[in-house]
Amino acid sequence: MFSFRTTPIYEQEDRVLKSGRVAVFCTQSAWNPQTGKYIYEIMAEISSLVRVFYMDEGVIDCSPILGDIEFVRINPDTPESLSLDKFSDIDALVVEYQDLGSRYDQVSAVLFYLFQMFHHSESDIAVYIFDRENPTGRSIEGTMLTAEFVTANYEDEPSGIEGLPHRHGLTLGEVANLMYSDIDAHFPLHIISYMVRSATQLLMPWSIPAAAGYAGLFSSVFYSGTRMLECSGLSVGRGTSRAFEFFGAPELKDMIAGGNAGGWDVSPISNPGVFLRPTAFVPTGGPFAGDECYGFQMIPVPGVQYHSVSHCLRILRYLVETGRMNLPGAEMAVGDSVLFAYVTGELDWNDAREQFKLEEQKWIRRAKRYMLYDEQLSRVKKLI
Repeated sequence: MFSFRTTPIYEQEDRVLKSGRVAVFCTQSAWNPQTGKYIYEIMAEISSLVRVFYMDEGVIDCSPILGDIEFVRINPDTPESLSLDKFSDIDALVVEYQDLGSRYDQVSAVLFYLFQMFHHSESDIAVYIFDRENPTGRSIEGTMLTAEFVTANYEDEPSGIEGLPHRHGLTLGEVANLMYSDIDAHFPLHIISYMVRSATQLLMPWSIPAAAGYAGLFSSVFYSGTRMLECSGLSVGRGTSRAFEFFGAPELKDMIAGGNAGGWDVSPISNPGVFLRPTAFVPTGGPFAGDECYGFQMIPVPGVQYHSVSHCLRILRYLVETGRMNLPGAEMAVGDSVLFAYVTGELDWNDAREQFKLEEQKWIRRAKRYMLYDEQLSRVKKLI
């Protein structure tokens, strides 16, 4: 049973919410600016809350305030370690999570695992998803992931959910609708429109970081591309103030030091949609944690369309061509045999550009049936 609801959860009359046992799966962004409370505090007031699931630090353990509430951290790298036992004593799971609009986002992978677990165990647990705006908007990028590139090792070689493109343009509720349909699930799934969520009118999607290491405003512009760079072996500045907006490595010092009298020579990796600022940074996580890295900060050019995945593919190709890096994880990170052949120099840019066009058009047709809002998906048609 699937439903799309346009009233807030505290106005819902579902018996499972009023008298059942409820768990919440959330992030630190699940905070209501009107009430000053997190979603699990609100649910504790209207339901019998027994458990809170979370992935990142930032979720405050309020058990002394709420009572005997169990807080359970889900390791996104090993979601299979989360057994059905943790759900056997609950009637409903309420999800409020700001995803990042990318197939690399771990919440999509964890949610897909939970859906499969509920479906195969024939559980009748009711799932309620507080939908959120996609911080990247309705723009899409990249190609749909095929089975050969799917991996469960999200930390070292994250690839994402089969069938999702690098940047999908859907809300988490719409992605859930797609996954629910794909596995032909029968447990109750209810999506609550983000239009009835008060924080939608009061906060921007990036006001509270979606994850502890996610910088915010510009991160969503670059995430689908720079996450691919990170999986390929570059640092994207985790732990700095501009995570996912940087890229670099210790051995790239010669790349930014090779400028000419007129300034830095970034022409081989330039793009009209961004400025490239040469910089050095020390990441605290990811590749080269604790080492001084040399590279660039990407800064959006206002009013100019930008396709992060195509740009980052060109960066990968340049690094391979110039022998600066061997990029051991690039194939799984790219997740497409045609695009990877471009990175290794086997195909030219026209082949890669045509692959983007075909796959993005195919994704728009596929995604249309699962969309819950009027705004349509769009693609960057002019790839440089």
